[in-house]
Amino acid sequence: KARSIMDGWAFPQASRVRAMVDRIGRDCLAGSLLPNAPLGPGANAVGILADAQTLIKQQVVMLRAEFKEDMQRTKDAAQYIKYEYRKGWNMLEG
Repeated sequence: KARSIMDGWAFPQASRVRAMVDRIGRDCLAGSLLPNAPLGPGANAVGILADAQTLIKQQVVMLRAEFKEDMQRTKDAAQYIKYEYRKGWNMLEG
């Protein structure tokens, strides 16, 4: 799929960009196949997993903050309703 997309490139210097992309791909493949690659030889998706873990941690932090804010808003609304209810009740008695 990537090859067909790259073959469709028709902008100036497209052939040079194609050559650069091919070279980067070959270098990455060669590095991941080295015996001393971070998790051993062979391509792996450790970076993707690490990014996903970071994203999940960020989402948890945001969710906690939103929940805390929502709870405060609910508490404020309940206090306001209680105040308005008492004010209305006092008006009926007076």
